[in-house]
Amino acid sequence: MRLSTVATGNYADLQNGQNTVCLDLYRPRGTIYDCNGNPITNRTTEVRAAISPTATNLSILKENLSPAAFRQIEEQSKNGKPIICTLPERISTDGILCCKTSAVHTPHQPAVHLIGTLNADGHGISGLEYAFDNLLYSEPTQAFFRINGAGQVLAGEPIDVQKSTNRNAVYTTLDLSLQTAVEQAIADLECGAVLLCDTEGNIRAAVSRPTFDSTDLSATAEQENAPQMNRILTPYSVGSVFKPCVAAAGLEADITDKTFTCKGSTVIGGRVFGCHEADGHGKQHLGDA
Repeated sequence: MRLSTVATGNYADLQNGQNTVCLDLYRPRGTIYDCNGNPITNRTTEVRAAISPTATNLSILKENLSPAAFRQIEEQSKNGKPIICTLPERISTDGILCCKTSAVHTPHQPAVHLIGTLNADGHGISGLEYAFDNLLYSEPTQAFFRINGAGQVLAGEPIDVQKSTNRNAVYTTLDLSLQTAVEQAIADLECGAVLLCDTEGNIRAAVSRPTFDSTDLSATAEQENAPQMNRILTPYSVGSVFKPCVAAAGLEADITDKTFTCKGSTVIGGRVFGCHEADGHGKQHLGDA
């Protein structure tokens, strides 16, 4: 009677859930393209693996991984729990299930400040990744392992996979070839930004320096020069490059005879703006300025 009861109804589902552990294998994400259809994200592939931590599998991994990477996996395997990791190439053997997928970002991600970053849950937290997260986000592809009461993987049991896909795309006005050329041209720039537009105002390249690795945000999170700041979109005090705009407006309004006394600084909107000449230039008209 007891066996009949356990084998029917929701007891069977409950027992099945207790005998299975589910881990995220990888998380597909929609692609961001340039104006010519070249991918800016998902540009490279990687092999993600779900591994049963048997002695045989660990021996195989030791031959295929760097010593540092293997030590990390070896430490995880000590309690007999399943392992998810990235491998340099696909391995075909029982107890190791490999899936080839796209690496959403790379350490040298093009247009990294505009593209933005992801959090640990795969959601966009800045840039275009954040703005179009509802299109680009996907649920993860998951691996299912059979386990015993202690949570250890049962040897010889197959690893099941529930796949997820995302074919959504976002097309930008960026030109990847121009973006790459500008990034190379200002590689040594310590701090600043370059914005390249066509005559219709479309942004073809946008580079901010210093740069950062979007796959390792903690490496630059506390740096004083704020590499993760997008200086392309950060407001700055208007400088000398804006003077021709003011001069043109003055010419159009025919007020070229107006004078101004430069005292070294002025207050606009409650904020002090200083001149490069600390003591000021004195009385000037447009031609002098």
